[in-house]
Amino acid sequence: MRLFLVFICALFLVGCGYSFRALDPSLRTIFIAPVKNQIKIETDYSSVDDIKKYYPNLEVFVRQKLIERFLVEGGLEVVDKPSADIKLNITLVEYAREPVGYDNNDSVQRWRVRIGAELKLVRRDKETSKKIYGEAVYDPAVKGERFAVNSAVEDLARRISDLVLNAW
Repeated sequence: MRLFLVFICALFLVGCGYSFRALDPSLRTIFIAPVKNQIKIETDYSSVDDIKKYYPNLEVFVRQKLIERFLVEGGLEVVDKPSADIKLNITLVEYAREPVGYDNNDSVQRWRVRIGAELKLVRRDKETSKKIYGEAVYDPAVKGERFAVNSAVEDLARRISDLVLNAW
């Protein structure tokens, strides 16, 4: 019975094309350029739709969390030189804190923080671009915006590292 289960699991993994190492093994280093922030501070808040549109130092948090993510994931060594096998450029293009849940009195009960980034990934002679988002929902009675920003940045870093490590 045990042998049969091992066979079925192996067949499933082969059948769905899953690989434990999707990234080209010759790619060993990654350079994460300083994150650019194109979100304009003058668009900070819209009283019309109650959406906050800027968060200070977000680019610093994103880069730090991304470096931590690659260090934990392993597989690629994070280096401080643009001559790395992989170069990752990130530009923040959106930050929104918007209401997503209300109580019976139309007071906001839950908020969503959403961070949008444009990525440019350069692997040797191949360049790929993509837009990606990280987000988190929070209840201000339990946790604050800073907690949600941290969670959204973690989500963004996870999504970016997954794309890079899975041969995007």
